Amino acid sequence: MRQRITTLYDFEFNNTIDFETKDDHEFQYQILIPEVTKAFNITKFDAAGGYPSGLAEPIDRNSLIYNYSLRNALNINYTLRGYMIATYKNLKEDVKACIAHIEKELKNK
Repeated sequence: MRQRITTLYDFEFNNTIDFETKDDHEFQYQILIPEVTKAFNITKFDAAGGYPSGLAEPIDRNSLIYNYSLRNALNINYTLRGYMIATYKNLKEDVKACIAHIEKELKNK
């Protein structure tokens, strides 16, 4: 049981947070956001939430078709979002299983 809790926290949880705060964070701020802000004029931004609220216009509609760096950044972002969702779902299931195991062990003592 101790080994499972340690693995869950030291490996699974920390690797997930590490990926999100280092790799994904850098991608968002160094690649995705610059590409989006070069291609779109964001006319409304929710400062409290820190995200665009959905009001944006392409700066040059015709060039969007050939903007492969934006397309690539969006595709990578889409893939990363799917990866992170799957990772958090798996982590959630692992935590639930660990809790159930702890509760079973406590009940049997």
